[in-house]
Amino acid sequence: MAKGLAIGGAALALAGGIAAVVLLGPGSPRIPHPDTGEVLKEPREPATPPPTPVPPPTPDDALPPVAPPVPPPEDIPGPGPDAPSPTPPSPTGTTMEQVAAYIRGYRGGDCFFLNPTTVSGQDAIVEAYGTAARPFQDFDEAFRRTFGFEAKIQLRQVERGQCAVVDLLARQAQLRPTNVPKLRLDSDRLRSGEELRGTVELGEAPEITLLLVERDGSVHDLARYLKRAGRQARFAVRLEVPPAGNGRAQLILAVGSRAPLATGGAQAGSEAILANLAQELGRPGSGLGLAVRLIKVWN
Repeated sequence: MAKGLAIGGAALALAGGIAAVVLLGPGSPRIPHPDTGEVLKEPREPATPPPTPVPPPTPDDALPPVAPPVPPPEDIPGPGPDAPSPTPPSPTGTTMEQVAAYIRGYRGGDCFFLNPTTVSGQDAIVEAYGTAARPFQDFDEAFRRTFGFEAKIQLRQVERGQCAVVDLLARQAQLRPTNVPKLRLDSDRLRSGEELRGTVELGEAPEITLLLVERDGSVHDLARYLKRAGRQARFAVRLEVPPAGNGRAQLILAVGSRAPLATGGAQAGSEAILANLAQELGRPGSGLGLAVRLIKVWN
């Protein structure tokens, strides 16, 4: 928050007055009345007043003392060519790197994942995956105490059967791979019977696998719905839920890899597929990258 300071100044004006002095001369000689016979006399010049003595100058009227000349500064030799350069001052305030590192390093327990999507020294937008809101409230309080502002948490609440995917994301965050695909959806809210449409940008990975993970943990391979064009793949798949069922939270998982992944066919249990991904992700040089989006399908 920026505060402004306004500094005002006042000006002082002095005015001097000038007094005009009128000097009156002697009066005109009176003209004698013919009956009086008064003898006219030459008028005398008025006596000149003595000059007013000039007072001696006061100390305030005296000239100010002249300061002695300041000697030139000593010529201090600079550092030699082999001297180390001075260390620049450390930056003040919170940096973007500090905020992002805190978010990535925070541990909230099982089935807990944080992804800083937009971060600065004074703002943070965090994508979150988990089964309950309480662990993320604890993170929010700890974050505010540390940095003095609140993070904007976008919680994607999953079911217990989908926690294997959340654990994969947390594991990937520790490895920091560079070949994570970019998964984009036209919409993440669908009515039963509508098509889910989106794109996957492969990045550095030559192979792409697209999976749908149900709330109970079952996994569907969506490979037959993918249409590749260069380094991008598009997909459109119609999704339905039972008429009596409520809205379902499902996960779309895009996996970039250097070699095709064994998924076990169009439908398989989550244990085999996701365990294989976890093993491959932990192998050095696997080149595996994951991207996840949560969708909801309503009747």
